[in-house]
Amino acid sequence: MLILRYEDMLGMPERCFGRLASFLRLRPSAQQLRRAIEKSSFAELARQEAAQGFVERPEKAEKFFRSGMAGQWKEALSAAQVKTIIEAHAPMMMRFGYVRENCGG
Repeated sequence: MLILRYEDMLGMPERCFGRLASFLRLRPSAQQLRRAIEKSSFAELARQEAAQGFVERPEKAEKFFRSGMAGQWKEALSAAQVKTIIEAHAPMMMRFGYVRENCGG
């Protein structure tokens, strides 16, 4: 199993996509890796969604690719939603640096 955090993919795309390629036993050239990163960028995926839709978009959502920025979950969700998520997932969220110990979860 390979775990990649969205924040790390945004901040270190070459490193993260390189790790993913290696995990999948792929050996892309530097140019192929850069192209894969470009083709899977938030801007490109949002552009594709605007042009042709996105099957995975929930019916009630205006769009699937909302902002592409890390860490907005605390502002985008209600306080009750944040509390519910933290209560259900605090140990894993602490493990990956999303919340600190004694976060109320």
